Parts: sequence; structure tokens; C-alpha cells
Amino acid sequence: MQREHLLARLLRALSGKSQERISEEIGLHPSHVAQFELGLVMPAPKHLERLAAGAGITLREAEEILSLYEAFRRSPRQRGRSAGEPLDRLVEGVRIHTGAAYRRVLNLPLPEILPKPEERTRAEELWLRLKEFSAEERRAVVRVAEELQTWGLCERVCAESVIEASRDVERAAGLAQLAREIADRVVGSRAWRDRLRGYAAAHVANILRVSGELKAADAGFERAKRLWCSGSDPSSLLDPGRLLDLEASLRRDQRRLGEALALLEEAIAVGHSPARALVNKGFTLEVMGEPERAIEALLQAEALLENKGDQRLMNILSCNLGFSFCQAGRYAEAAQVAGRVGKVAIAMGDEILALRVAWLEGRIAAEAVQKRPAGCWNRRGGNLRPAGCGTTWLSPFWRRRFSFWTRGGSPKSRNWPAGLRRCSSPRRFTGRPWPPCGSSRKRRSAKRSRPSWPAAFWETCCGHGRAQEPCPRQPQH
Repeated sequence: MQREHLLARLLRALSGKSQERISEEIGLHPSHVAQFELGLVMPAPKHLERLAAGAGITLREAEEILSLYEAFRRSPRQRGRSAGEPLDRLVEGVRIHTGAAYRRVLNLPLPEILPKPEERTRAEELWLRLKEFSAEERRAVVRVAEELQTWGLCERVCAESVIEASRDVERAAGLAQLAREIADRVVGSRAWRDRLRGYAAAHVANILRVSGELKAADAGFERAKRLWCSGSDPSSLLDPGRLLDLEASLRRDQRRLGEALALLEEAIAVGHSPARALVNKGFTLEVMGEPERAIEALLQAEALLENKGDQRLMNILSCNLGFSFCQAGRYAEAAQVAGRVGKVAIAMGDEILALRVAWLEGRIAAEAVQKRPAGCWNRRGGNLRPAGCGTTWLSPFWRRRFSFWTRGGSPKSRNWPAGLRRCSSPRRFTGRPWPPCGSSRKRRSAKRSRPSWPAAFWETCCGHGRAQEPCPRQPQH
């Protein structure tokens, strides 16, 4: 049997393939391969090269392996004081070929690990275990615990940062940074990791927006969009409408309201949660001074949320709907919304929601005081109502605030605090400074220091010195 026949047998053995499969690859009949190995037919060089390619090596490397094998077989028959020299050559050859094979293995593409939808279900359990730690401890645990390095936990932490943005900005910033830490350590293809990193970076930029750093937030959203667009999500697990929704909130804060509406329309069309985008659209329309369109958008969102079970988003929607009713002059409907949401706030023990409801009731009460300023209040069912009004009512909270103001007299009398006298002026609540009075020095001082009606009303009615604090009117998205 000649050397070419041995090479054919060696190459097929190294490939680990059957005669039928290797014959298909080199374009010959299986009987020809069998004849090569039995020494009946001489294989052509091109056939040997194809066999070597099927084994993942070159023909020259195969000849070297065969030479080493032959040297190993001849070494016991050689005369000499020891077999060290042939063994050294054999070891050196094996080392060379082993190194080459290892380098080829390293260059092989890794199999793609696709994200699993089941990770979203397990994310809630992981978050409950993680939330008990401090911000520094969370980041330390995430760096070493591979079970926490999942896209589902990253998405859950991002959602938690949005919830905390209206309560504790510092804690929300820590959660957004934690989400980015998780996204950097998730295992998977580069495209999937870039998409997840872009999702987390958008929530970091959202915290900058809530903090008032609009320029930094704008730059952060640009980085997030670049990462998002450079990646891919083959299973469509992440919500593309979420980034559009968050960016629309930034454009609204920048007073680029047309761009904000365009982004929200796109989020409604492509997002997994159109109701959230509709709530944001309603608030944007309210800021634009179009309450009727805002009410229409919020009612559409309410129809979508009825069977979803997202109580937090439903509470935000109800508060926004109440304020839109007020802006449209539909105070009776606003009062109904306030009563319904107030009961939910008491049942949930949510202080932030209760504060928003109190703000809404205060606005309704301010309108009632403006319309009926003097001695026209009746007690019905334990609540204080304007006389002749069956729907616009004041809760016990506002009844206590107004009880000592309704003993007679006009809003301009001394029984009424100065802040409420300004609120009861015939001038509408537009947010502009109230007309100054008195000397020119007083007019200049009043123009600089007098707040708009929400701050003055809040300071007067609640009595907690909150005139300089932000309005609890709208939760941050």
C-alpha cells in the first residue's frame, strides 16, 4: 500500500465522517473512497486536498502527521543507546500540531445564546432578593452572581427606576446605574447586548431629565439611541416604544412639544404598551393647552388599561384626567375622578398619590371659592359643598381648611387669607403674576416675589410652607 492510500485513510479517520458523507463532500462515489483506502485506486492530489479540507487541516500537515507516525513505528527497530531522539521529534511535532489546532478552535465563532422569555418571569423573584441591599451592595452582588446577570432583571430594575423617579431621585439614579451594570454583564451576542445597553442607557438619561439636567439628558439619549440602533432583538423582548416615550418626556421638558407628540405617536404605533404612551400624550396635550384632546387620549388609555392590572399607571391616568377636566372647565367630572382616586390612595397608603389627589381637590376647591365667595356653603353628608351644587364637593380635608373662612364676608375681607384672596380674584388662573397694588416700590417687589396661583394656593391651603417646592401635579415618566 502506497503513501497516498495511507493518507486517504488517515484523513478520513481525522474527519470522523463516514465514506458516504466524505464522498459527497469531495464529489465522488462512495466506492471510489473505499478503493482509495484499500489501495486499489491511486487518489489524485486534488482528491487528497479535498479530504484534508474535510478534516480541517492541510495536505502538508497530514503528510507531517503520517511521517511522525512512521518514525514512531520505526524507532524501536533503530539501533542506538536510546530512543530519546525520535521521541523528542515526535513530541515536538505533536506540540506544533496541537498548538495549531488550539488556535483554530479559538478562532471558531461562538454559538449565539438567544435571550429567553422565561427570564422576565424570574426577574421579579430576583428583584425581591436584591432590593433589600443598599446601592453599593447591589452592584457588588451583581458583579459576582451570574444568576443576576439577566436581561429580565435589567428590564425590571429599569422599571423600578421610573417608579422611584417621582419619589426619590437619588435612589432612582442608583437603580438606573444598576440596570446599566447588569446590561454590561449579560451573556449573549454583541448585537443583543448593544440593544440591552441602549435600553438601560435611556433610563439613565431619564433620571438626568428628572433632575433638571436637560443638556446631559439629551446627550445621554443620543448615546442610548446609537446603542439601540446598532443592536438587534431577534425575539422582540424589549419594548421599542419605551425609549420613544422617555425621549418624548425630554422633548416636552425642553418645550419642543411638536417633536414630543410625534415621538409619542410612533410609540403608540410600535410599542408593547400603547396605554403608557397615551397617558404621556394626554399630559403633553394638556401642557400645550388642548385639554379636550388630552381627555380624549386619556380615555383611550383608560379603555386599554381596564384589564391590564397596572394600578400605578391607572392612578397616574386618573389624576391627569382630573387635571385635564379642570383645565377644560369640567369641574364636576374632575370632582368625581378625585373622589374615586382618593379612595384608592387611602386603601393603598400611597402618600405621593394622596398628595396629588389633594392638589387636584385644591384646584377644584379654588374654582368653587372663586365662583361662590360669600356665605354660600352648605353641609351635606358630612362634607362641605357650595350651595346649589350637587357634584362639586369638598372632602373632609378641605372642609377643615375652609371651615373658618366661610363664616361670612367676602373674599376681600380680613377673614380670608391673603393667598386665597388672590386666588379668588376675577383674574383667571393663568400662572402669570397677580396685578400689584400700592406704591411703585411695592409694585416692583410684588412683581419679583409673588408666586403664580398654584404655589400661592398650596402655601395658603396646606399651611406647610411649600410655596417654593415643585408642584406634585405630575409624576415623572
